[in-house]
Amino acid sequence: MSATAIEPTVRVTADSLRAYGIEAFIQAGLPEEGAAIITEVQLESGLRGQPTHNMGDVPGYCRRIKAG
Repeated sequence: MSATAIEPTVRVTADSLRAYGIEAFIQAGLPEEGAAIITEVQLESGLRGQPTHNMGDVPGYCRRIKAG
C-alpha cells in the first residue's frame, strides 16, 4: 500500500487576490492602471482554470519587470 501525501487546500477570495496582484505589480514598478489591468487578466484566467496564465505567475512576472 502506498501512502499519498494530502496537500492542504488554501482558499482565498478573488478580492484578496486582486489586491495582492495590484500591489505586487505596483511594487515591481508598474503604474496602478497597468497593474490593475494585468491583475484582472491573470485573475480571470485563474478563475477559468487556465493552467498557463494565472495568479501563480505574478511573482515571476514581477521579478522579470524588476529585472528590466
